[in-house]
Amino acid sequence: MEFVKIYLRTHLDVTNTSDTVLHTIVTATLPAQVTPGGILTWTPTITVPAGIWEKQIVVTVDIGYAGLLTSVVRVTSDKGASGIITLTVNTVPRAGFTATPTSGIRPMMVVFTDVSTSVVNTWLWNFGDTFTSSQQNPVHTYTNTGAYTVSLKVQGPSGTDTLTRTNYITVSEPPPVADFMAAPTQGMSPLSVVFTDTSTGAVTGWLWDFGDAVTSTQQSPAHVYTAANVYTVSLMVSGLSGGTTRVQSNYITVSEPPYKVFVPLVRK
Repeated sequence: MEFVKIYLRTHLDVTNTSDTVLHTIVTATLPAQVTPGGILTWTPTITVPAGIWEKQIVVTVDIGYAGLLTSVVRVTSDKGASGIITLTVNTVPRAGFTATPTSGIRPMMVVFTDVSTSVVNTWLWNFGDTFTSSQQNPVHTYTNTGAYTVSLKVQGPSGTDTLTRTNYITVSEPPPVADFMAAPTQGMSPLSVVFTDTSTGAVTGWLWDFGDAVTSTQQSPAHVYTAANVYTVSLMVSGLSGGTTRVQSNYITVSEPPYKVFVPLVRK
């Protein structure tokens, strides 16, 4: 059983603004459990101090829920009377939400789900990138990298509440895509080859493997092949979000130079 305090405000004369307001508190017991959002019709006995002629009684009910909203019921009565009071019990909404995913590469689409409690009529989302939404469960796409603070403000019949999650969404650059070209790709040894990085994305590091046990960390290096062979070349590039590798098999072909034949000069 829930114990209820009933606050009575009585007006001695509604036409006389100089009249004082009398507050009387009585305690009663609800006949049944009231849950948030529930409605209970109840007939309590309201006792008003003897000798007071009240024009109007305003009844406010408090059953201990934070931010309780109840209907304000006006009961016209004589000296001490009974009235039927309909209670609508709502708690202040508590904002809550989840998001999927909370991290990824741009452009990143995020599904936001409202998990607020109690009765909510309106929603106001702030995604942290100057965009907002009034939908209950919006979908938002982040196009720029960064860490975003998201907030949700909810409002219901019994009040408002706001939940803010700091740096809740993290959006990163996609990893760079490795690619390269070389010139020339074939010739006689010693063959000097210029490699050109044509990778896309934000690259912060390069690692070349020329296929002859020689490597380089330059962006666009030059390399000399001294032995005849067919070489596989790879380039691994790295960025803030990871890296990728481009391998070109049998990319450089180096051949031996032609032999020189020396014919001795015979003097007669």
